[in-house]
Amino acid sequence: TQEIRIGFLSGSVDPIVYEDIIDQLAVLGKAGILWSSGALISTPAIVTYAKENGLFIQAFTIRDVVLVEELLAIGVYALITDTPLGVV
Repeated sequence: TQEIRIGFLSGSVDPIVYEDIIDQLAVLGKAGILWSSGALISTPAIVTYAKENGLFIQAFTIRDVVLVEELLAIGVYALITDTPLGVV
């Protein structure tokens, strides 16, 4: 049987919203969040809470190297971009 990972796409910075989403995903296991890069930079507590609950953390949409460095510094694991050569 093949396992499938579950992800959730959002950009909310409201703790009530993101904590509820993360709590639900944590129950499923093998889950992650795909969150707006702006929301993660402005509210790094989202990354902290997701990590504490064992979730994989991705950010979208990344278009420059400076933002890549900021996201890696707060603990984001993966990035989604529409300009691959602009972020390396």
